[in-house]
Amino acid sequence: MQRLGEYAFVACRSIEELTLPKTLTKIGEGAFYGCQGLRTLTVEAGNPKYLAEDGSLFNHDKTTLMLFLAQNDKTHYDVPETVTTIEGAAFYGSKLKSITLPPMLTTIDAEAFVLMEQLESITIPSSVTTIGNGAIGACASLKEIYVSDGVQSIGDAAFSENPSLVKVHLPEGLTRIEGWLFRGCTSLSEVNIHENVNCIGSDAFRDCQSLTEITIPDKVETVGWDAFRGCSALEKITIGRSVTVLAGGTFYGCDKIREVRSYIEE
Repeated sequence: MQRLGEYAFVACRSIEELTLPKTLTKIGEGAFYGCQGLRTLTVEAGNPKYLAEDGSLFNHDKTTLMLFLAQNDKTHYDVPETVTTIEGAAFYGSKLKSITLPPMLTTIDAEAFVLMEQLESITIPSSVTTIGNGAIGACASLKEIYVSDGVQSIGDAAFSENPSLVKVHLPEGLTRIEGWLFRGCTSLSEVNIHENVNCIGSDAFRDCQSLTEITIPDKVETVGWDAFRGCSALEKITIGRSVTVLAGGTFYGCDKIREVRSYIEE
């Protein structure tokens, strides 16, 4: 066998052991997505493309981490310093409580850290430029995300549905708060929106029920549909001077608002 197709073993939760042959040269996207029962993964000796080590699957030169086994018993993991890319769903459902990302990492693909129910915090190093859609989501115990300055792009819903998330540090260079970014983060009470941000996407903060205050920076021109819908604790809003569009439902369900400051120039 030379090729393993896209989503070949998707949601095969009963598979516990898997051996990849030395003839395998291509693994399709999402091939092991949702394989939460996988305990052992072996790559036959002589395979020129892939390497299994320490409960993880890498490309042969260990620059791409493709999979961390969901049934790996580690509670902490240091991603090898050679890794520059973490592929989509690589840590799906893992039991890690903490993780250290390497200083050479540049790319975190979509859903890389989804359903990590015991993960408590994560720091994204300054070497990372791109965080994919839904990258860190549905992590029930996650309380803090620190995104270092240097990160330029954070995808749609990248931090959504983390119910215990309290604090997020965003990088200074970020220019867009994408749609659904913090949707369903019901405990979120502290997030910094830097002055370089020029757009806040639809549903970006929807149902962030612990936010009490928000400042929309002066460079923001557009605030998307339902951006702050359901932020039921929101009391104070400051709207920057460049906002031209507040789309429908922006503050729907924000029944505790008592102060609005607007610096929009007429």
